[in-house]
Amino acid sequence: MNKTSAAGPKIIQVVGYKNTGKTTMTATFIAGLTAKGLKVAAIKHDGHDHFEMDQKGTDSYQFGKAGAEAVVVISQKRTAIIKQHHTRLDEMLSQFPDYDWIVIEGFKDAPYPKLVMVREADDLTLVRKLEHVVGIVFWLPELMKEALEKETDREETDREETGTVLELETRLEAEAGIRGNGNRYDERHVREIAENWSVEIDKVQDIKGRSIANFLFSEREVIVDAVLQLNLTDYRDEK
Repeated sequence: MNKTSAAGPKIIQVVGYKNTGKTTMTATFIAGLTAKGLKVAAIKHDGHDHFEMDQKGTDSYQFGKAGAEAVVVISQKRTAIIKQHHTRLDEMLSQFPDYDWIVIEGFKDAPYPKLVMVREADDLTLVRKLEHVVGIVFWLPELMKEALEKETDREETDREETGTVLELETRLEAEAGIRGNGNRYDERHVREIAENWSVEIDKVQDIKGRSIANFLFSEREVIVDAVLQLNLTDYRDEK
């Protein structure tokens, strides 16, 4: 029997634009993880405020319409809770401390490891907008190849634009107003500029240091095994 980690459940998000296969990928994850004996919870973002978990005409539907703030349905094998208000994602996650995994569909801005679904070339724009991307799921091998080639070209360009230490020192002198001022300058101003550059450089190195895996949508079962091998981190403490 699987023993849940004392650190709490691992979290993976499946995100992407509309019609990129998020629900199919999420369902694959759930099936793959449960097949390994892991306890899984699933959370989905719905873009509509008028969704109902139960069908119109059922008792729970009637209770909600009558004004109940929360409706709970308990059967022999299932428990469902419907609350008539928004719940923050972090609050919902706290409801599943004894689970091994939580698979989240949607919530692009949440601070958790993400798989980004890419069905068309334009979908790749989402990858650079998001934080904590650990994998990209491509629908077509040709699209994956093209994306990898572009990323290689971009890295070469970044290296060319970085400049030498001497060039950076010259830029610092120019921005701090050292030259043309009798070699006198405001040390605090120089320190502020240097600190700002340090933050920018750290961000670039952090992004380049993260490895992003590439997968094909047709090999969804393989993706589950691959994600299980990743050292996923809970990024909640960074906020």
